[in-house]
Amino acid sequence: MFGYFCDGTYAEEQKELYKQVIDKVTELLSVTSRLDEQIEVLRVDYNAMEKNPDSAEGKLSTTFIEKESINRQAMESLYRDLSTAITEVKMKLGVAWQQYDFYCKEVEREQERAKQMEVD
Repeated sequence: MFGYFCDGTYAEEQKELYKQVIDKVTELLSVTSRLDEQIEVLRVDYNAMEKNPDSAEGKLSTTFIEKESINRQAMESLYRDLSTAITEVKMKLGVAWQQYDFYCKEVEREQERAKQMEVD
């Protein structure tokens, strides 16, 4: 899934690996950025159908009452599940950032040690 080809130290390899994971997860999370907005649009539609089933905004009240209420419950449940999953992924992304930062510092320490060895 993640290709890395670092000919450096373990810390450099780990730094590169965490950076690739962070970039990929961030990219995947970007598709969820409008989830709240989209769910609100669906809620407005559902509310219009519930409150005004015979209006111009409403859709066949019988169909809505019998079928769409099931869809609404499923949609709300899916939204809750997706929101929970996204929150968990973001928390784990935070851990990946911490590891990345650690290995960035470790690479700097290794480079500093290498410079010191050259001087000595």
